[in-house]
Amino acid sequence: AVASNQGVFQGEGTQGDPYILRSADDLVMLAGKVNNPKPGEEGYASAFYKLTSDVDLSGIADWEPIGKDKQHAFSGSLDGSFVAGGSGEQHATIRNLSCSGSLDVAGLFGYVAGDKVSLKNLKFENVNIGGEARPYFAGALAGSIEWKKLSSNMITNSCAIEGVEVLSGSISGARVGGIVGEAKGTSAYMCSNFADIKGM
Repeated sequence: AVASNQGVFQGEGTQGDPYILRSADDLVMLAGKVNNPKPGEEGYASAFYKLTSDVDLSGIADWEPIGKDKQHAFSGSLDGSFVAGGSGEQHATIRNLSCSGSLDVAGLFGYVAGDKVSLKNLKFENVNIGGEARPYFAGALAGSIEWKKLSSNMITNSCAIEGVEVLSGSISGARVGGIVGEAKGTSAYMCSNFADIKGM
């Protein structure tokens, strides 16, 4: 069920009317509602989202991934495509994501698991993930993504990553990748990584 929104995000959190994210504050709020949901907020973890602008996370010294552990995994969808003025469709760029890896997972998302997961049309610039802490799972987009049947009316039989580009930065961890540290039952299309990768 979609969470009772109460004016937190524009939209309804459905596939046809996703919640709209526009800023670093919106991403922080999303992380808080997924990682530490109050009664009635559990639906935020499985909702549909659309990021409609570039976001600079340089004001956040140590990002807490959306889906900080398996008990609070993100199981929804995020689309970073938007139209700006007369320039046509663009893909949202997330800049200066810094995540020390004090948790087991590090990335914009931590644990992602579900049967309707779709993460697409995102760019990352100047990521700094892992550092000395060296998390177990680390990637710019997510630490760990896994297809997992959650309902009888599942939408897909695999998690989908599409159009994700990591343009610069460094990522370190035990199981580490430019896009995702670990992926199970997950398909990836038109993705690329140019960040430095360091395994343990």
